[in-house]
Amino acid sequence: MRRAADPRLMTMVAMLLVLAACSGNKSADFNSQPPMPDPGNAAVAPMPGTSADYMLQPGDKLSVNVLGADHLSGEFPVGGDGTVELPMIGQMPAAGRNVTDIQNELVARYSNTINDPQVLVSVLNAGQ
Repeated sequence: MRRAADPRLMTMVAMLLVLAACSGNKSADFNSQPPMPDPGNAAVAPMPGTSADYMLQPGDKLSVNVLGADHLSGEFPVGGDGTVELPMIGQMPAAGRNVTDIQNELVARYSNTINDPQVLVSVLNAGQ
């Protein structure tokens, strides 16, 4: 005569099978998308077709985004004299510099009035 299985044991076995099924497929990669950049690094996204070391020139248009300070953000052209006119800063040399250099200077200059400014600079259109 066969003895009936303990219902607690059967429940435990079923739970173990479910857990094993959930963790067993190691080939599924749910994190297949590349990680997002850390905004704390204030990464500069170069314009398609330009590199991060692209040297600005007259006619380029910059996008400047000072997080939390919309009155300082916007699109600013590099003038024929190689400078860019920015809020609270005025004219600043831009031609012959890359966006990282511009961004670092803006962080330094805006830190006089903004606590820990987060500044993002990118090239919208090169030489147009």
